[in-house]
Amino acid sequence: MEGLSEFARQRLEKDLKELERMIKDHFETRKKDEADLASLQDRIEKRQVYREEQNKIRSEREKARQEAAIVSSVLNTFYELQELSEPFLLGQVFFEL
Repeated sequence: MEGLSEFARQRLEKDLKELERMIKDHFETRKKDEADLASLQDRIEKRQVYREEQNKIRSEREKARQEAAIVSSVLNTFYELQELSEPFLLGQVFFEL
């Protein structure tokens, strides 16, 4: 910086300090953004796991409900058939051939 005037030298030093500050600010902001992004990704992953668990529980409940409905239907049919067949089993109704 020998050939520069004092004013030009001061201006270059000021510009260099401003540039260094801007670079520092950029990397600090980037570090913060990366931390925010990592946090967001973690939240997304946790939410996905939670939703998968909820869907699994919901699916199991629905399956149990359907199975209970089938069992109930089979039992109702069994009892209806039992009621219809009681007279035949007790010998109260006779058929002549």
